[in-house]
This record gives sequence, structure tokens and C-alpha cells, in this order.
Amino acid sequence: MSGQITANVTTAGALHACHAPAVLQSSMQNTSSPSAKFTHKSSGTPPLRHTIAWGLFLAAVCALAGWGIWHYPLLRAERLSHLSVKQLELRTAKDKNDPQVLYALGVKLNRMQDYTHADPVLRRAVGLDPDNAAYRNAWANALMGSGLVTAAYGELKQYSGTHPDDAVAHAMLGRFYLTQGSSERARDEYLSAVRLNSNRAEYWSGLGSAYASLHEFSRSNKALNRALALKPSDGPDHLLLAQNLSISSQNSAAAEREYQTALHLMPRSIQALLLYSRYLITVSATPGSIQMALGMVQKVLAENPQNPEGCLLEAKAELMLGRKFDAAAVLQKAAALNPYSVYSAKELAAIYTLQKNARLASYWQKAAQTRQQENLAYNTLNSDLQQDPKNRRLLLQMARTLGIRGDAQGALRTYALALGAAQDSAPVLIAASVALTDGGHASTALSMAQRALALAQDNPDAHEAMGDVLLAMNLPFSAEKEFNKTIQWEPQRKSDIAKRITAWQQNRTIHPTQAMQQYQLAMQLTAKRCGIGPMPTQAVRLLNDALVAEPENAKILASLLQTAIAEEHYHSAEKLGRQLTKMFPADANAALLYGIALTETASTADDYKLAATEIRLAARHKGLQASWNYAVGELALKVQDYKDAAAHLEESLTLAPSHIRVWQSLALAAKGLGNHALQVNAEQNASALLRQQQAVRSAMDTLLANPGSMKSYTVLCKLLTQTGRVMQLSELHRQYKIALQHTSKGV
Repeated sequence: MSGQITANVTTAGALHACHAPAVLQSSMQNTSSPSAKFTHKSSGTPPLRHTIAWGLFLAAVCALAGWGIWHYPLLRAERLSHLSVKQLELRTAKDKNDPQVLYALGVKLNRMQDYTHADPVLRRAVGLDPDNAAYRNAWANALMGSGLVTAAYGELKQYSGTHPDDAVAHAMLGRFYLTQGSSERARDEYLSAVRLNSNRAEYWSGLGSAYASLHEFSRSNKALNRALALKPSDGPDHLLLAQNLSISSQNSAAAEREYQTALHLMPRSIQALLLYSRYLITVSATPGSIQMALGMVQKVLAENPQNPEGCLLEAKAELMLGRKFDAAAVLQKAAALNPYSVYSAKELAAIYTLQKNARLASYWQKAAQTRQQENLAYNTLNSDLQQDPKNRRLLLQMARTLGIRGDAQGALRTYALALGAAQDSAPVLIAASVALTDGGHASTALSMAQRALALAQDNPDAHEAMGDVLLAMNLPFSAEKEFNKTIQWEPQRKSDIAKRITAWQQNRTIHPTQAMQQYQLAMQLTAKRCGIGPMPTQAVRLLNDALVAEPENAKILASLLQTAIAEEHYHSAEKLGRQLTKMFPADANAALLYGIALTETASTADDYKLAATEIRLAARHKGLQASWNYAVGELALKVQDYKDAAAHLEESLTLAPSHIRVWQSLALAAKGLGNHALQVNAEQNASALLRQQQAVRSAMDTLLANPGSMKSYTVLCKLLTQTGRVMQLSELHRQYKIALQHTSKGV
């Protein structure tokens, strides 16, 4: 034992000597030499230089140890994970060859679902450290998030091929197969992973998920129990185990215990709340459990009122508690959000039958029958496909059915099988996009159509699919561009495309979108003012909300542009005008309004040239001569061409003499010319018209406050007659009759 200690001490001493400072080494050599200048007894105090040397050495060792701890990979990874995206981007800008920083940034971008930017970042991390499984897995996630499934599979497969004895490689591939619905392959990969390393909970968890999707619940439960033995606080595993137990056995107590544990571990999990609620309603079904389920469902709906499963469960709970009539409104919502739910349609039919509402009862009875037939057709197709899983006709039929039902991933997988192509290939993406759009899921189809176009710019099918998506999203002008590209390659498609556009227009007329309903309401609110004064604030708000929903709606854009010009909000008008003229480059009125806005916001010679170009488009339009002369005069005034400005402004007033702004501009032009008489005359006219305008607006406000008042109506009629506002007077008569009708009905 003493020999071992001596050997260890000797080795440690040798190591220390190797790393000791030169001063220390020389002093050690001197003390060992017979001719040393200084000799020391073991009990004496060492000289000062020895103390300093040892102090420096120990400080260096501590510093080295501190640096090592600070840069220890696990600790560094933990620190990096707490940095923001901006901080990580600054670090990568300084050093593009640090894979840990690149990985941390890529993971953050993945979590934000910014896969496009995560892809190159993680690709570089993998390039710098190709044997790091975590980097490879994160990159695969980014590729899958971008829809590049084949590329993701290639990376994972390559890694598992070069690391056949690495459990992580098999687990990553297993997880990939699970996301793609290849349960048998996922099971095989996870089995390989647990054989190589049976101490990782996530491998057993993945195996349990694979078995569950294969309906091998007994094996799934065993795997999940192994996972929970290693990681007891894993909420998703408890939740899956609860589902398995509720499906595969009569042990309701065990299932409920697992649901409760899962919910305790994940109290805000929407999935846990919904699954446990469904279990309580369908299996337990006691008044107490139903009330508990209703409380959990209402938590879900408080966060997302449009959750389809939540609405359906809430309706079921209300009905089971005997509150049939209270459930009607909830059932209406559930039926709309769950278009294949027979239950909600049947229950609505029953409720309306009890209420003796024959029309709605008949409607929902027919809806229930239609939904039942659709579900029967789907189940029959599914059964036929199970018997003949390689039948191309059945696969294509199933793929389209899944797309119409809104199952994007299911449609992609099935089209890939039917067409014998990768899920991220252009033909598969186009087919899935078309099916989703036809089913009313254009927003889901958009990303697929975009990826198809990126892969096949010269494919007319890709452009047509994108056109269909944009049209369904109420973006007709963007859609038209895509359709025109298709027609350039294949002119024979023009007739079919024209029919689809006509059908879209007719459908919008019969069934106005929410944006068009907002537009119509805004116009009704504006009409009540008979064109007197500014557009009501509520109407402007409605139009802005409508524009967010339909940014290419020409009616909404034109209304907002006219309002912005009238209210002299020229910067807003410029943006609206730019958008409208881009859509309608030949529209003289849009160009003229845009030109006026540009004139008012111009700051350079090029700005004025652009304004002149837009205004010029309306030069020969007969109905716009008053506005065109004003626009030309205003532009001339801005560039200090007072003579030309005065001529055009006077011409505008000849055609429309009651425009206050034109008189004000003419006064400025006259001042620039030194024509005092014209200046005074223009200023007097502007002031008189301004007083008239204020009086008319005040009378209009009084009438709106008392819609049925004959006195207020008479005062306003007199003012409009005196000021020659014939069109506004006519509209006032019409609006007053409507107001009287509403008043007599008590509206």
C-alpha cells in the first residue's frame, strides 16, 4: 500500500515538475546539487522566491481548471440555451465555426418554427461535427419542418448507416418513421435502440408509441412502464399509457389513475385535458365525472374557443347533464367545426324537433344523413384499401378523400404511395394541394403549393394549383398571375380556369365572405351620413379589418383610398394607391388618386415625376376632368409653376365650384403670381364654403342623433338646397324614409 502511494506521489510530482515555471525548476535543480549556493533544513522557512513561484503556479492551475469548467461542453450548452436568438446570431457572426453556438441557434429557430433559417445554420453545425447525433437530429427536424422529408430521411439514414452500433442513430430514425406513419419501421428501429442501450427512457417511450399505433397495446404498455421506471415524471408517457388502458382493458381505475397523473404533470396540456374529458364522458359517465369533464373542456375553450374536439365534448356534456336547450348553441358550433360529426347533427335535429322548428329540424336531419353516408363511404374505402393496400386507384381515392377532409399529412403520405414518389416531390405536393383546396383548406394547402412551385417553376400544374389556392384565399389578382402562366404553356386550360373564376365570383355574391359583410356594413354606416362629413370611425375600422382578411379586395382598397384622400391622410393614401394601381394599372381613377397622394408626399424631383406619370393616365377620362385639373394644378403648385397651377385650378372650379381645397390652392397660386385680387376672391370663396360645410355637418350630426325628427330633417334639407347639393339631398330623402320605417317598427 505504501509503495503504491509512493508511486502515485512520485508520478504526480513528475507531472507538476513538467508544468512548473522555469524559476521553480531551476531552484529545484539547485537544491538537489551538492554545489548549491543555498541549503535549507526541512523545518526552515522557504525563501520568498519559492513562495512566489508556487503561488504563481497554483494560480495558473486554478485559472486552467476554471477555464476548463467554464468551457465544459454540457455546462456551455446549458449557458447557450438561455441566450436569445439575437445574442446567438451575434456570436455566430463573430465565429461561424463554433458548432455548439450554431446548434443552440438552430434549436431556437426550430422552436419558433422558423425552419427556413434553421436549415442552413444546422447544416453548418453538422458539417463541422458530422458525428454529433444531436446536431443531425435538429437539422432533420428543420428539414421536415420545411417540408423536405426526403432530405431529412437521407440525413438520418446516412447517419445510422455510418453509426450502426449507435442507439441514438436508431432512435432518431425511429422517431422519423413515427412522424411519417411507418409504425412497423419505427418499431424495428426503437427495438434496435433499446437493445444497444436499455437505460434511455425516450427509447422505450418511442417503442411504446410505435406498438400503440400498431394496436399492440400489451407490448406498448410494457415498453411505457419501462420508460416510466427510468423517468417517472414523464407526462406524455402517462397519458399514452392511460389511453392504452382505457382502450385495451377493463381496468378503468388504472386508466383513470394514469390520466390524473398525466394531468398533474401537465396541468395546461390541451391534449391531456381533452383526452381525460373524453374518457370521463364516454367511459365513466357519472354526473360528477361529467361535470368535472365539462370544467376541463371549458378551460380548453377559454384558450381556444374554436377547438373542434372541445366544442363537441362540451355539447355532449351539456346534453348528458340534461341541459338540451342550453346545448343547442354549443352544438351548432360543434357541428360547424366538426363537419363529419353525425352526433352533433342528430342531436340538433332532435332539439329542433322538440322546439317544433320544422325547418331547422329537417335541415339537420338531412345533414346527419349526408354525414353518415360520407363516413360510411370513407370506412368502406378504408376497408377495401386494407384488403388491397397497393391498389393505385384506391390509394388515389383515399388520398383525395383525406385532403378534402383536411388531413394534410395523411394526403401527402397516401399520394406518395399512389404516385410512387417522395412526399416532398412536386407531383405529390400539387395533388395534395388541389385536394386540400377543394375541401376548403386553402390556408393549409398554401405551403404545399409554394414548395411545389419552388421545385417546379416550369410546371403548369404547379402554377394552376397555386392559382386555385390564392383564389380560394380571396386573392384574385395574385391568382390571375398564376393562371396566366399556366395558360401560356397550355392555352387549352383557359376555358376551365375561366369557369372556376366565374363560379368563385358567383359564390361570393350568394355567400358574402366576412370581409365583404364588413364592407357592406361600413357602406351602410357611411350612407347614413349621405356623403356629408367624414366616413364614420366605425366604418373605417370595419374596412381596415376587412382589408386584413382580403388584402386584394378592390372595393375595400378603393373605399379606404378615397377616404384617406378626403381626410388628407396622404401617407396612408400613398400605400393604398400603390397597391391598387399595381392590381389595376389601367384604372384611371385609382391612378389619379395615387398621383394626388404622391404629390402631397413628394420630396424629390423623381417623386414629382412619378406623380405626374400617374396623373397623366386620367387626362382623357371625361368623368374625371374636375379632379384631373385639380391634381395637375396641385402638382404645378408644388413645383412653384404658379401660372400653370392657377390655370388648371380655375378650370377645375369651372366644372366643380364647391371644392374648398381647390379654392385654397388657387389662393396660394394667385399669391405666388402676385395677383392680389384673385387671391382675395379665392380666400373669400374658401371661407364661405367652409362655413357652409360646418353648418351642413352640424345639421347632419343633429339629425343622426334624432333620426325621426322632422325639424332636424327640414333644417338639413334647406341647407342642402341652398348650397346646391342635389345628390346629397336625394340620398337624404332616401335615408330619412328608411329611418322613419325603422322608428315605426320600434327598431
